[in-house]
Amino acid sequence: MDTSLTPGFWRLLAVLLVISMAVTFVVSALLDALVLHRSEALALHRSENERDAR
Repeated sequence: MDTSLTPGFWRLLAVLLVISMAVTFVVSALLDALVLHRSEALALHRSENERDAR
């Protein structure tokens, strides 16, 4: 059985590729923001503990 890759297939493939790239970008940005927020909160918590220990 011979199949051909139609223009509709390529269009759908391009759309799915763009969507997957956008989702990857958004998830990466959210995870970066979460890690940054947690590291800043941890640093603030540590500095408060050092100040209280003195």
